[in-house]
Amino acid sequence: MSDTESWNGFESDPDNIETATELSIAKRHTHDQTDDQVQSILDVTATYKSSFFHMQLDRLIKDVSYSLDHSDFHISDIKNALESSSAIGPFSAKQAITYFHDHRISIPWSKHKPDDSENYSFQFLPPKLSVVGSYATSTLVNSSRHLIVIDIDAIMPSQLFSKKDVLDYRYYQKRAFYVASLALTLKQQNYSPMYDYLHGNLLQPILVVQLAIPTGPPITLRFLPAFSPETLHLKRIALDKPGIRIDLSGAEVSEPTPFYNASVLMDSARETHSAFLIKSIKSSSEFKDAMILGKVWLKQRLLDSGIAAGGFGSFEWAMIMAALIKNSHTSVSKTLMPGFSSYQLFKATLTFISTSDLSKTPLRFSSSDSTEFANTDLSEIEGPHLYDTSTGVDILYKMSEWSYSYLKYQAEISLSLLNDSRNDHFNALFVKRYYPSFVADLPFEIPQLSPISDPRYNSQALVQSMQYYRFVVRRIYRVITRGLTDRCRSVLILPSTTTSPWSVSRSSGFDENIPADFFVGIVLSSGNNEAPLFKGPLMEEEAAARSFRGFWGEKAELRRFADSTICEAVYWPISHGKSVLIEVLSYLFQRHFEIPLRGDGSLVFRLDNINYYLPEKPTSHHIVLSNFKSIWETFEKMARTLRDLDELPLSIRSILPSNSTSSFTCLKPVEPFGTLAETPVAEGYIVFESSSRWPDELVAIQKTKTAFLITIANLLTKENPSIKACLGLENQNQPAFNNSYLDIYTPEGFILRYRVYYDLEHMFHLRLVNLSGSATERHSAEKSLAEYQKIDNLISHTREAKALSYRFSSFCQTVRLFKYWLSSHFLSSQIPEPVIELLVMNIYLNPTDGHVPGRPSSGFLALLNFLARWNWHSDPVIVQSVNDEDPTPNTYWKNYSENRMKRNSAADSTSWFVVSSSHKPSTAVFTQNGPSRVIANRINSLAKAAVSMIESENDPNVEVLFHSSPSKFNIRVDLNPWNYSKKKKSEYKNLAAVKAYDLSVDANCQPHLQLFKELKFVYKESLIWFHNELKSDQFYALWNPAYLNIMNFKVLRAANTAPIDAKVLSSVTLNKEAIAEEVKRLGADIVNAVTIQNN
Repeated sequence: MSDTESWNGFESDPDNIETATELSIAKRHTHDQTDDQVQSILDVTATYKSSFFHMQLDRLIKDVSYSLDHSDFHISDIKNALESSSAIGPFSAKQAITYFHDHRISIPWSKHKPDDSENYSFQFLPPKLSVVGSYATSTLVNSSRHLIVIDIDAIMPSQLFSKKDVLDYRYYQKRAFYVASLALTLKQQNYSPMYDYLHGNLLQPILVVQLAIPTGPPITLRFLPAFSPETLHLKRIALDKPGIRIDLSGAEVSEPTPFYNASVLMDSARETHSAFLIKSIKSSSEFKDAMILGKVWLKQRLLDSGIAAGGFGSFEWAMIMAALIKNSHTSVSKTLMPGFSSYQLFKATLTFISTSDLSKTPLRFSSSDSTEFANTDLSEIEGPHLYDTSTGVDILYKMSEWSYSYLKYQAEISLSLLNDSRNDHFNALFVKRYYPSFVADLPFEIPQLSPISDPRYNSQALVQSMQYYRFVVRRIYRVITRGLTDRCRSVLILPSTTTSPWSVSRSSGFDENIPADFFVGIVLSSGNNEAPLFKGPLMEEEAAARSFRGFWGEKAELRRFADSTICEAVYWPISHGKSVLIEVLSYLFQRHFEIPLRGDGSLVFRLDNINYYLPEKPTSHHIVLSNFKSIWETFEKMARTLRDLDELPLSIRSILPSNSTSSFTCLKPVEPFGTLAETPVAEGYIVFESSSRWPDELVAIQKTKTAFLITIANLLTKENPSIKACLGLENQNQPAFNNSYLDIYTPEGFILRYRVYYDLEHMFHLRLVNLSGSATERHSAEKSLAEYQKIDNLISHTREAKALSYRFSSFCQTVRLFKYWLSSHFLSSQIPEPVIELLVMNIYLNPTDGHVPGRPSSGFLALLNFLARWNWHSDPVIVQSVNDEDPTPNTYWKNYSENRMKRNSAADSTSWFVVSSSHKPSTAVFTQNGPSRVIANRINSLAKAAVSMIESENDPNVEVLFHSSPSKFNIRVDLNPWNYSKKKKSEYKNLAAVKAYDLSVDANCQPHLQLFKELKFVYKESLIWFHNELKSDQFYALWNPAYLNIMNFKVLRAANTAPIDAKVLSSVTLNKEAIAEEVKRLGADIVNAVTIQNN
């Protein structure tokens, strides 16, 4: 079956695929519904998703299916020319070469050319042609390359062969002569034939002819030499027998040669297999559609029948389905049944692939009534087996260990997406194109591998593998999986060069002796992949221990573990912030492939450079989590200290962390004994035991909180003189808001900030909203309620983010990378920090492709990929944790519908995308006031540009991802240097090493941030402000697009305007120069200059 033409994927633009209007199914709050009602809503949602998914499948099958209406005439012309061609020969090998040389044609011998001393001859007689593959089964599909391939078996007459030609390459030599004869015949008929290798198999050259069709895409005809099973003695090359008796070194071959044998047997079986598939199509009305679904699914995941692309394509998929249906009539296990729908056939096939191990338990079937090869022993043959007892062919003979592992992995995650009835994963399953750099967590390149420089590729290895690619990828896969053990889930291995059609004037189109690069992508588990310890077998297991030491060499050692066992192990010390995985892989490839550890010719981890764009600490090269854990331990220690304060009016019930420092996701490094301007603080809320003594008025509650903090500060510093405590004030112009906090400077060198949380305060805010009279009062009350909800949600959000930092080792670093990317593009100030973290949570808890990232770089790229394709205008991001038993679908759709209506009804709405959590839907309050439409568009554009660069470039420059030109902004504000970031130097040299806090006003104030907040507030209507969180020397701004047009004069307009004409005062525009002067005046000594650019 042809797989080359089958499917090259949709274009990456999601607008090409129609999406459905989401269904709103609930209008009541969750707590108003019974469990039965909630389950009923879930059932309705699942039913809707299911029916809509089937509609999408039907539309996909209809769109990609292709039928040829005008090509039969052209095919019949070629068929008549070949079947009526003249005989050639018989010739000796030398005569054959001379004959074709005179016609400017070379015979496509493999490296095993015939010897002139051999006494057999070469001859050509007209073939019998038979169409096979996708054209025969009517499963051709549209291709993005607009290329249609039709496979035609050219059945060679039996009198050209003797029974023993199956051995020692004789069949392949006569086959190559026959292909050259076909080329000569078509060349004489004024066609332009070319050679190619069937699925990249260097033993199987074929003939290719391309036809230009005026009414459709070009058609490529592939002529595949074949023979009748009776022609040769095929039982002599059953898979468990040697088909080669003497190797190139002259040594006798006693081991089976399965690849050699299967390649011969396949040429005799294509017609049988084509008839078998056609029979399956007739027995199952949905079989053909399931074949098309499988073809699309495989091609999107970089898999096809080619050896270099895994050896598993649409033909192998169809044969697995047909074999399972055939066996269902005789087997107790009914995996697939003829009456299944196309979706059921597709899902059942994925289930079989993901749950079965065909390497240990082969699947046997018979494609015809014959069972001639039923007794073949497959136990000593490596690889997965789908064995046809009628023809003796192992359908999966082209698969490698890596491709079978990768296929099972993709089937497993696709099955998990199909089983998720809450979400629509159609795009992830059938539309999304899986580019190599995005598939793997750890992509890298192995440079310049060649059989000439590989001493292990001897004559015995050649007999077993038949070509170097199959040999070397087996070694690569085994070194990686044995070295990384359970940290590695799957491996993708792709060569940089593959076979392609070439001129018939040359004998070969591919020289495997030329050094080639290999792309390797490792899919990692979500655990702690960077753990330095690699545990081996027990000391008592002598054979396993000896093998372990032989694999690891000098790095292996005996270690005693906590359970008192003594095992072989490898401990890889963490140094200089380098990745343990990269260091281990570099060492293993140096040991087993002699690839240099450093410099030219070493492994290339290009995209891993993304991990090094995290902000650096002043005292070390790269940031590790040790200081984050240290500040958390300090936070917990302080919590115990505060609970032990005896003289508090109320006892403390709990102390809850509430910012990214406590969840290990803050961008800036946490430095001991840093100032407020240098290092982030760990924030938390103190919750007191319930009491009736709390006041029942919001302003009085805030004053009571302040009194509590003052009391805590006095008691704490009295009992612990080494602790410093400072009271801070905030929200002074909003008395109903929390207006105080307490900064505690600990002896460990960290700053902790506490506020008081009163759980019944929510009730008073609701009462204030309900009792509000005027619209202004109600707006103010609703704003107060929203601020309180943010606090409530921030506490729970921080708890979950911290849990995910422990659960997924790369989560916190991915968050920090994303924050750094946003800050590099001056966007971090425009997006609330919880929203940033929720977007990353969504990648880990609800990955669109089913894979949880295993490294920060892969998590960051997955997020960019999501943002580039996210339709934020209408699709809210609802982070649905896998542990949520009740996803509250009614609240989900209610929030979605309400926010969408708000966006559509208000042209000046500031909320343009919705991000929330499923178990706490009120977290949508984080996006209530932003990001704006301009910011949302900017994020989407930057993500699209980043993804496009990585997809299109072989060597992407990751530095470009974090570079943004300030020239695109309309206003640049240059700030004067400020010494807030400078620590005071000790006056005495002998005290220079003593660490202490600098509590001076200059050291702890952050005037640039205060100014930025003030500018955002004052010019919130006319300007959109930006700054880089890691740099404080400049601010930037864009004019609000709504104010760039000519406006009617309005007295209370919230922007500085000027008439466009002195005579026409009713039409005004922004007074940009005046606004720039105002900014400079507001900044006073902080601002050095304000420049208008791109005016």
